[in-house]
Amino acid sequence: MPKLLIVCPTFQPVNTPDQHRIRLSIPWFQKAGWECTVLAVEPQYIEAPVDPVLSQLEDPCKVIRVKAISSGITRRIGLGNLGYRAWWQLKRAGNRLLNAKQFDLVYFSTTVFPAMTLGRVWKRKFDIPFILDMQDPWRNDYYLTQPKTNRPPKFKIAYYFDSILEKYTVPHCDGLISVSEAYPSTLNKRYNINKPFSVIPFASSRLDFEIVKQLNIQNPVFKKDVDQIQVVYTGAVTPGMPLPLKTMLKAFKSVMEHNPEQNIHIYFVGSSYAPNAKSIALPIAEEVSVENCVTEIPDRVGYFEAMKVMKDADFLILPGSMEAGYTASKIYPYILSEKPIIALTHVKSSVSAILKDCNAGPVITFNDKDELQARQGAVEEAISSLIAKGKFKTDVNWEFYSEFSDETMANKQISFFKTILKQS
Repeated sequence: MPKLLIVCPTFQPVNTPDQHRIRLSIPWFQKAGWECTVLAVEPQYIEAPVDPVLSQLEDPCKVIRVKAISSGITRRIGLGNLGYRAWWQLKRAGNRLLNAKQFDLVYFSTTVFPAMTLGRVWKRKFDIPFILDMQDPWRNDYYLTQPKTNRPPKFKIAYYFDSILEKYTVPHCDGLISVSEAYPSTLNKRYNINKPFSVIPFASSRLDFEIVKQLNIQNPVFKKDVDQIQVVYTGAVTPGMPLPLKTMLKAFKSVMEHNPEQNIHIYFVGSSYAPNAKSIALPIAEEVSVENCVTEIPDRVGYFEAMKVMKDADFLILPGSMEAGYTASKIYPYILSEKPIIALTHVKSSVSAILKDCNAGPVITFNDKDELQARQGAVEEAISSLIAKGKFKTDVNWEFYSEFSDETMANKQISFFKTILKQS
């Protein structure tokens, strides 16, 4: 029986997007005969809410949880990243595990990137191969193309350390898993390496929606109103998203001006990763003059509560990113919610192809800023057409969607694990 050590600092019950890949995959790993151990951080040290439903679920395998330095202390010196705060604790716990048991592979599946440097440390100490799951870019060059005023606080120092740590780690990994082909291709080119990689999108599970129904999860955002068309976007408004979002809100404004009898309200739920965050979407809505039709909840709601919000919506929106490599884990629960999706995405984003092939709703694509602005009319037409139908249902191609089920995605990971072990 192969033994897999999974490093996922934000593993359940914390509600973070990066842990759901592992949460959904572990039962299938075990069914395929893999013995799994997860190395995580205790929830009270993570700056993200504990999901009330996930907190009731039993751990699917052995989970070792470590402490971390309190962010209340480290933020005094401008440092909040969990990877730095828990690095020594993760290292010590990993050393004990690897000394006590012969693991076959270490799998880093997280966006807590500093923790990934432990792969090189353990490979040198224990001669064990490791795989990096690049769910997002580690060193993100996107902001280098943006005016300094558009860059996040501390970008310069964060970029400096990300550059050093990525260069320290990536060339020594044994394989890369990614949600987008752009990430591993960029890394192989950047470091003049040829690491094997597998593009494996995120998954979602029908079982999660069944849990919503069985537990009678309540919608914490709005009450279902038959006299109002309730439009929902769940998830973070990422740095590359404001321009597509502005275009989409302009389209909504035009539709509402031409159809004043329609009562349309747009909800943005969990729009920021930061705790106690300020609104991100609402200032854009104010700029477009549709703020009276927009409600934003920047803080994240529970994972299952977000699913209930999707189920209660009339339709969903997905303003994509200016980044071609952008992918969104939310599209899979979006599709499973069986609500129409209006998407405005980069033509090269994997989101575009998946939504089109699944027949989940109208997808409008763009290639650059000028083309984005020219797409406003197409977005207006999609909104108007959907509203005119009066029935907000989808005709999803479930046969195609089966390629993105939790079982399929887990089996793809297992196949890649076996490939790496053979090469190692």
